[in-house]
Amino acid sequence: MANLLIKNIEIVTMNEKNEIFVGDIIVEDDLINQIGKNLPISHADKVIDGKGRTIIPGFVQTHIHLCQTLFRGRADDLELLDWLKKKIWPLEAAHDEESIYYSALLGIGELIQSGTTTIVDMETVHHTDFAFQAIAASGMRALSGKVMMDKGNEAPKILQENTIASIQKSVDLLEKWNMYDQGRIKYAFSPRFVVSCSEELLKEVSRLSILYHVYVHTHASENRGEIEIVEYETGMRNVTYLDHQLRTGSRGIWNDVDGQSKCVITYQELAKINHFECSREFHFPTTPDPIVGAHYLYTYTAVICEVEVNLLTGMVDVLQIDHVVADGPVVNPMGYLGQIEGGAIMALGFTLHEDAVMDVAQYMTKNLDTYLIPMIFDVPVNQSVEAIEKLLPDDQYGPLIQ
Repeated sequence: MANLLIKNIEIVTMNEKNEIFVGDIIVEDDLINQIGKNLPISHADKVIDGKGRTIIPGFVQTHIHLCQTLFRGRADDLELLDWLKKKIWPLEAAHDEESIYYSALLGIGELIQSGTTTIVDMETVHHTDFAFQAIAASGMRALSGKVMMDKGNEAPKILQENTIASIQKSVDLLEKWNMYDQGRIKYAFSPRFVVSCSEELLKEVSRLSILYHVYVHTHASENRGEIEIVEYETGMRNVTYLDHQLRTGSRGIWNDVDGQSKCVITYQELAKINHFECSREFHFPTTPDPIVGAHYLYTYTAVICEVEVNLLTGMVDVLQIDHVVADGPVVNPMGYLGQIEGGAIMALGFTLHEDAVMDVAQYMTKNLDTYLIPMIFDVPVNQSVEAIEKLLPDDQYGPLIQ
């Protein structure tokens, strides 16, 4: 395999110091061997001049269903359980070996094109081996597994599993694919969610995840209707019940918030799970939501935008956005920046691009042909975020920003 040297490129390291510098990278046999400044060219078979470009670590997609790539746009505007029963489960039941393979391959191609190199994937009940084959052929790093569904009669019969058979098929896939290609592919037991999984299955998944030292990947509290069913059947909310049955500790991966709703996991639930620890504590004034048990958080924020207006066309270009946010201690700096900058881009879209048209309480602008969102070229290159982390104990909402 040829050795590659990339020179004079801006490197975003994401190391402990979050260093960013212009330097060189040596790649040997598909692995990054060395990062530094002024590295020697002598052993390189190929040299790329990266001047004016930036290289970053690959993005990580922490929850995806590659088997659903082909379903995109076919199940919009439905509540979770209707979405599953009326659209997704029948579509998954229609999959065969070939469609699973190409659905996974298409999804992976889109991910790679956007800079994603690692995924946490959950497949459907059948033909998962062919999704793994697509992942293996692509070079993608992945944690994936076969969906497990041994409870209920509302899914198509082909998706309704026997408990023992579901577990055995999962173990067979685990033993074939876990740690494949020096650990590039790993297996995760994937019980779909509490509504479709028996207590017997969840307890066996817990035992096997400990035995094989693998993750458990599931869904929890995506929708109020789901929560009501779980509470009725078990007397507990999702997270408490899953913690009671799975006992996964740090091996658990839960997709726990529906992007179309408020957070539906309460602070009380998390507090009762004793293996979750928080190293820093700060109390903010909050307003409880009587329906979902969540809280709204109040902080002071100041945002200044520099814009350029074309006097002939009226078009507005945002050149720079500066944020000052009184949020208290920042535990995850990169996540914090993503939230603040992402919120600014949403506001930019609402203000300058998006025009939601309604008629008799129905949206007429439902897709990207009729509803324009901000594109990457609309986002200003220059954004700064200053966090005020030290708040006075008697100051309810943080300092007023002058």
